[in-house]
Amino acid sequence: MGQRQEDHQYWLSLTGLWRIAAIGCLISVTVLSLLPGEDVPKTSLTDKQSHFIAYASLCFLFSMGWVRWATWKWMIMAAFYGVFIEFCQQFTSRTPDPLDALANSLGALLGLALVVIIRSGLKSFGRS
Repeated sequence: MGQRQEDHQYWLSLTGLWRIAAIGCLISVTVLSLLPGEDVPKTSLTDKQSHFIAYASLCFLFSMGWVRWATWKWMIMAAFYGVFIEFCQQFTSRTPDPLDALANSLGALLGLALVVIIRSGLKSFGRS
């Protein structure tokens, strides 16, 4: 087996770690999204940047962990989950924000793009 094929198989062998990271990310996003606003840790990122990065991470990690499911489906799921979480915030002390839902969806789209770029790079890398 050539070095390039071994590298490709190495990435595929990380499926369990991708899955653990994806589930951890999902739990973190859910908890942070439903906590009272004053309890959310402060960062140097804006609110929309945090939403964007969180949902890009969700889509990316789930797509890498469950490779047999089409990446675009994970993007749709992450976007819908972002809308669902925003809806659920009305039942907490938080206020739903349509712009947060938009940032979530755009982040999921970035996660999709990153996975497509990485996978196409790995496939072409394995062929050369």
